[in-house]
Amino acid sequence: MPTTVDQLVNPFLVDSGFGALLPVAMQQFYLFLLVLVRISGLMIIGPYFGHTSIPQNVRALLALVISCLIFPSLYSDLISRTVPVVPSTIFDLGWVIAAELLIGIFLSFGVMLILMGVQMAGDMFDQQAGTAMGEIFNPLFNGTAAPVGQLMYMMATAVFLVAVPMHGQLQMLSITLQTFTSIPLGQVLQLEGASEVLLLLVQNSVTLSLQLAAPMLAAMSLVSLTLGFLGYTVPQINVLVMGFPIRATLAFFILIMTATGMTSTMLASMNDSLEILRGFLVS
Repeated sequence: MPTTVDQLVNPFLVDSGFGALLPVAMQQFYLFLLVLVRISGLMIIGPYFGHTSIPQNVRALLALVISCLIFPSLYSDLISRTVPVVPSTIFDLGWVIAAELLIGIFLSFGVMLILMGVQMAGDMFDQQAGTAMGEIFNPLFNGTAAPVGQLMYMMATAVFLVAVPMHGQLQMLSITLQTFTSIPLGQVLQLEGASEVLLLLVQNSVTLSLQLAAPMLAAMSLVSLTLGFLGYTVPQINVLVMGFPIRATLAFFILIMTATGMTSTMLASMNDSLEILRGFLVS
């Protein structure tokens, strides 16, 4: 009678004592998988981590390395709490994985709203200066973006990553680590106050875009009023021909003069948004 693999393996597990270690190993692997999935949420749409210019295999390796580094320090705290039960079906496992991904995606999306607000301010610059016609490809959104909008988005990303009071990528990792205490592994994120949090983040994003574009909008309003008055009083002057270089020069001058003040405004808005996300995810 032929011997099957189960007949060979099961006696070995029972006799050698590995059968008692197998549930423990499965539990540890399941905990590590949940930690890896929650960290992977930052690599999908998050700033810098989830940028499409970074290859997917690099992002996957980065999530794996971060999980391997933090799991030993988290394990003692995780086993002291209610340890989640390993799902019995693939559908239950998929539901738990989706819930863990939602935590990282929600944090990343909240930060991306601020960066999109900065790019919206740059688009206002381009619309007023007439440079919106020179759109360039933006790989992050898989679409096009105006030059100043792309420049301000890159500037906001640099401020978020390297500004000394900010270090946004470290704060995002810190908030994610704190969620392991406030939201145990395997538990679904409570979305009761998510709509209010998203509303506050959108409000901060729109307010930031208006604050950054306010000098440009005010100056261009005066230019439009002046050119309109000049075209009405002196019809011989071609206002359209004169308006484009005047607007472009003035927009470039305003952008240079306000660039230093933009960083402090961005930092304040980014800190407020991260505190809102921290209060929702960690409290």
